[in-house]
Parts: sequence; C-alpha cells; structure tokens
Amino acid sequence: MSDVVISVESLWKEYRLGAINHGTLRADLASWWARLRGHEDPNLRVTPAGGNASTAHLEPFWALSDVNFDIKQGEVVGIVGRNGAGKSTLLKLLSRVTAPSQGHIRVKGRIASLLEVGTGFHPELSGRENIYVNGAILGMSKNEIRRKFDEIVEFSEVEKFIDTPVKRYSSGMYVRLAFSVAAHLDPEILVVDEILAVGDVEFQKKCLGKMDHVSKSGRTVLFVSHQMSAVRSICTSALLLANGSVKSRGSVGGVIEKYFEDQGSQQSELGRFIPKHDDSKPTRIISVQIVQAEVSGSAHIRDDMGFDIVVELLHPHRSSSVQICMSVYDGEQRSVFSTRTNVDLASEKQKYSLKVESHYLSDGEYSMFIALMDQQFHPIDVHDHVCKFVIVRVAENNPAFPGDLRGCVFPKCSWTRIG
Repeated sequence: MSDVVISVESLWKEYRLGAINHGTLRADLASWWARLRGHEDPNLRVTPAGGNASTAHLEPFWALSDVNFDIKQGEVVGIVGRNGAGKSTLLKLLSRVTAPSQGHIRVKGRIASLLEVGTGFHPELSGRENIYVNGAILGMSKNEIRRKFDEIVEFSEVEKFIDTPVKRYSSGMYVRLAFSVAAHLDPEILVVDEILAVGDVEFQKKCLGKMDHVSKSGRTVLFVSHQMSAVRSICTSALLLANGSVKSRGSVGGVIEKYFEDQGSQQSELGRFIPKHDDSKPTRIISVQIVQAEVSGSAHIRDDMGFDIVVELLHPHRSSSVQICMSVYDGEQRSVFSTRTNVDLASEKQKYSLKVESHYLSDGEYSMFIALMDQQFHPIDVHDHVCKFVIVRVAENNPAFPGDLRGCVFPKCSWTRIG
C-alpha cells in the first residue's frame, strides 16, 4: 500500500485579472448579468485611445503552471518562494478553498488548514466565545473544543482576559489566541501558511515548539514561511516555487540555497536592495540601503563606527496601520536581532533609518529580513535574506576569541576584579 498522502499531477490555476471587480456588489452583479445575456458590460471604461479598459484585464494569469509532486505520510515539507510565486494559491487548492483549472489533487486523510490566523473571530464576542466559534469553523466538534479548552487558553496566555470582548485585545493577544485555537487541531495533514509572522519573539518560540511537536507525532505538514531558520528547524524536505512552477524539490538545505540565489538576483549591489516594481502592491518597500558616512556607497562597514539601515517605502492607503518588521541574519542564516516600528500615516512616501551602534556586530557577512505587515502581523510586502553587507574589523588584534568562537555580536565588555 502506497504511503503517499498528497499527490499533485499537472496542476494549473488560471485567474482572469479584473474580469469582474468594480468595488461594489451592485456593479459586479450588473456586469455579471450583462455577460450572462451576451450584452456589453455597462461598467466598461473608455480609454483615451478609444477602446475599452476591459481587454487587458481579461487576459489570463496563470498563478500555477504544471505543478507536480508527491508527499509521503509523516513528511514535513517547507514551501518557499518569493511573493507571487504561487505558494498561497497552492495551499488554497490543497485545502479545497478553490478548485484547479486543470490537473488533479489526491489527498488521503483529514486535512486542516491554517491559512490565515484569526479567520472567523468576531470582535464583539469574548475570547471564550470566539474559541468555540473559531474551533467550529476549523472543523472541531463542540466536545473536542470543550476537552481542549483549558489547554488552548493556557497556551494563548490570555487567561485573565478570556471573558473580555476580543475588540479590546491588543494585536498580540488577538493573534496568540487565534493561533492557539488553530494549533490544537488533530488532523492527519496540516497545512500552514505564514503563521510564524505573528506575536512576539517568545510566543514565536512556542509556535515553533508546537509545530515541532506536530511534526514528530507522525503527521504530515505543509509549511509556508519566509523565515528560513524555521523551515530549517522543523522541515524534513522543501519545495521551491517560482512564477507558479516548481523550481526545486529536495533537501531543505539545497532548496534554501536556490531560494537565496533567487533573492540575490533582485539586488543591484551589495548593501542595497531595490525590489522589482509591483503595481499589485500599492503599499510596498521601495528600497533598503546600508549607509555609513565614512564609507558611503560601500557595503563593507567598519566595525568601529556605527551605520544606518535606511528603508524607503510607499503607503498610499494611509487609513490603515502598517509596521516595518526587520531581522538581521549572520552568515549562517541565524537571526542576530529583530526590531519593528509603526509607519506614520501622515504622508504617502516615507523614509526610515535604523541606527546600529559601533562595535555591535562581529566581522563577517550579514543579510536581512525586511517586511511591511499590518497590526495583526499579516504580511503585506515581505523580502527575506536581502541587502547583504559585510562588517570589517578595523583593529588588527581581536580582543575576543578567534575563529567561530567570537560569536555574531561584539558588545563592549568591561571586566573588573571584585575580590
């Protein structure tokens, strides 16, 4: 008997961009009714050239193109790729949220999906009530929710506020409770999309621990994340998507190296990152640059002088709250430090600078994770392992240990004899 639990054969998914999407239900229904009767769309806009604006919008867009792979029982597969590669579309097809245009998907066993943390939460209901509502949406029975209720609340760390309406929760409390409910499902196959972009550092560790427990229990897991350290730690194999197709499938290390190569191809030079222009993202990062006054224009940074990480972004929809999230990685792709800040709503185009003190990072190569996210930590524009730069030690002698023992940070330490 085959141990393959997911089989994908010649999978294609087509979308018609802008075919019916006028922003209001009334206009969409009018366009649909006219098309059904074979009449001209009443919502077409005339272009300056004299034609209508629908011709380009009706061109097909293939989100997935001829995707093929098998996943065996107990495998933990990391699915990686740049934004727009087709990762979320693939998970939606596997979870039966939408149907494929061509091809076949065969799934053996109960499948549960964590495609968006907090789906189904109602702001007016208390945390207790939302656990039951959200659990039911995710496929848990009432008895199953009741049996796991205390465990869910304990994991979420919101015991004191469990009977408070979730509209009064902070964003961190909200996502902790939402993830806690989703994490206590017991399916044969678990599909996870970007859940580790939520919460603070300590809670992310708990999330990773929970995912590791799920993977070691023999269940099959499909895990999408832009955090390569998380993919390395819990996945047994990986799959790289690029432009809707499978570019690489195999060991985690090999696939991640391919992913880094793709990310690096977007860079114009070391110490500077300019993402490809994408009109589908009105709120997006325009550029990231490493700046040190004494060595302007170079990605080789002196360790004895501070430097700035300058982020330029575009935020036209200033009614919604956005935050910049950043992590700096060392040469082994380990996160050295992370930070975030809220984006000002005052202007459309903005520039932010993060100051890094001198003698903080040891000499070596570094890169960064940079993202724009909403207040619930849902990704808006995400780029991983970009803007590579090099810290150069100026002093000839290193007061710390030589070689790998020196560590990835080089703090100012002061020793004093006290006895």
